[in-house]
Formats: sequence, C-alpha cells, structure tokens
Amino acid sequence: MERLEVRYAGTGGQGIILLGVLTAEAVTRAGKYATQGSYYGAQVRGGITSADVVLGKEWISFPYVEKSDILVAFTSESLDYYVNSAKNGSLIIIDETTMVLQDEDELRSRYKFFKVPFTRVCYERFNSGFLLNIVAFGYILRHLKRFCSKEDAIEALKSNVPPKYIELELEAFNIGLSL
Repeated sequence: MERLEVRYAGTGGQGIILLGVLTAEAVTRAGKYATQGSYYGAQVRGGITSADVVLGKEWISFPYVEKSDILVAFTSESLDYYVNSAKNGSLIIIDETTMVLQDEDELRSRYKFFKVPFTRVCYERFNSGFLLNIVAFGYILRHLKRFCSKEDAIEALKSNVPPKYIELELEAFNIGLSL
C-alpha cells in the first residue's frame, strides 16, 4: 500500500492545523484517503503545534504518523522536537527566514533538506506573516502530486477560507507554487 506520512510543525498561531486540514481535504477530493490529527501545547499562541496527515491510495488502517516521510518545520523549536521522528532519507523543509540551524551539515547527511523563505516572501508581498501556511501549502503541493492536483488543493482552500479572503489566499498559494 502506498502511504505518505506528513508532519507540519511550528508555533501556535502560524496556521499549522489549517495546513493539515487543507492537505487532507485536497487528497480526499482527489479520491484518495487521508487522516489528519493535530497537537498543540497549552498556550493559545506560542507553544509547539503540529498537524499530522497520513495519505494513502487505499484505506488507512493506522491513522497516525509514526515516522514522517515529510517534515515541514516553521520554527527551530519544532524542528528540534520532531526531527528524530522523521525517517532517514525523508524530506525536511524548513522556513529559512525564521530558523537558525546549528547542525545543518548533519541534517543534510541524514535527510533531503530544503530551506524555503516562506516568512520572508509573506512579508515582502503581504507585509505580514499571516499567510505563511498558505504559501507553504502551495510549495508542498509539488511533493504531493501523486495524491492530489493543484485543482483539488484550490477547491480545499476555497472550502476552508472565508469568501472575503479567497483572492488573497489564492495569491499566496500561487506564490508558494512558484517557489
């Protein structure tokens, strides 16, 4: 059975949970299977937050991420917390704007490692980091192509975002696709 385990991690308030919901919905819109669960600390904002999404082309019998195939981390704290639960050779994507790495060479030796300027791009285009998760959603789609299409992702976005923000969110999504 083809299965992909994805973990999004960051700080409360960065839209991590929505990112997991969007991913799961895009995949189910494509006729595949997905489970989504989330974790967040006691703080409303500021604590480690994660969203785990398991994707499959068949029924998913165990709906939890055991060892992630893809880890997307928006903060150093969340990367440190979850990196050891990523499979060796898995894909790790970090927000290069907000993270300072002390062991980048070790990460590169164990994982397929990418630094992407999610936050910088948001501030340059929108003068805010508010759309960080949507830019990341566009970017991560390239790694989910065997499970969903751009059209599925756009439909998931449209069904989860208030109508007055759709155009802005679609712009952020398309920026992520272009990174």
